[in-house]
Amino acid sequence: MLDSKEKLKEYINRETDFFPYKMLIYLPFDLFESQIIAKYLVLLRKTEYHVNVGHKIRGLYYLFRLKKKQCKYGVHIPINVFGIGLSIAHLGTIVVNGNAIVGEGCRIHVGAVIGANGENNRGGVPVLGDNVYIGPGAKIFGKVQIADGCKVGANAVVNKSFLVKNLYWLEYQRKERLKNVRDKYGSF
Repeated sequence: MLDSKEKLKEYINRETDFFPYKMLIYLPFDLFESQIIAKYLVLLRKTEYHVNVGHKIRGLYYLFRLKKKQCKYGVHIPINVFGIGLSIAHLGTIVVNGNAIVGEGCRIHVGAVIGANGENNRGGVPVLGDNVYIGPGAKIFGKVQIADGCKVGANAVVNKSFLVKNLYWLEYQRKERLKNVRDKYGSF
């Protein structure tokens, strides 16, 4: 939980390391995709800090700004979901359930969805470990646990837990299993 100025600075420094021109983050207009991503991450972390500390007016101000950016760029990441080291690869539609729990060092791509299976509480949403990679178009639904260091490939659909560390889940694995079932039992 982001609840001190020191943690806020640590989060912002780690998450904006990729952006070499730190002063451009504070410009009132956007020039580059990487600048927009860096500004979004700073805004997300400042919102988390002010809401968690209990600054009511500043918290509402930053929540309003965050919602405006989320609607403008399609990156819907709620506060207090991701640990330190969040990395957004490109701008585009990213949807994350507000009750999901994601560890440190997550890299997420365009088109990724981390969502519930109908039960919108802590019991029905994904829990992802540290250093998880979520590829473009990946969908992670339901009461799923993903271990540390796992990689979810492009367009993969994950609806079952995998607790083995450093595992890869790719879309062609699911298609290959489906092909084997069709070969064995015929088309359905």
